[in-house]
Amino acid sequence: MAFYVVNYHYRNDPRLEEVRPRHREFLATLVERGVLRASGPLVGVASPAAVLICEADDAVAVENALADDPFRAEDLLDRADITEWNPVLGVFAS
Repeated sequence: MAFYVVNYHYRNDPRLEEVRPRHREFLATLVERGVLRASGPLVGVASPAAVLICEADDAVAVENALADDPFRAEDLLDRADITEWNPVLGVFAS
């Protein structure tokens, strides 16, 4: 298993607030499955964005796990960048 950082970049759309509760419920299921280890919005950025820390076998597994996110279904994501991450210090380091 490896860690992946997912950078969510949202569209500037007023529906974000309406869909956010379903998005967070969905993310909670990923926490229960052990895929999502941490997530949250970025603060003080010009356009809405968030970071998700996932643990999976590969980037394709992360992409598949996030496929049913309501933000995707409602076309509220501008893009989601998935990058493998090697934590060497801190709570995610092995």
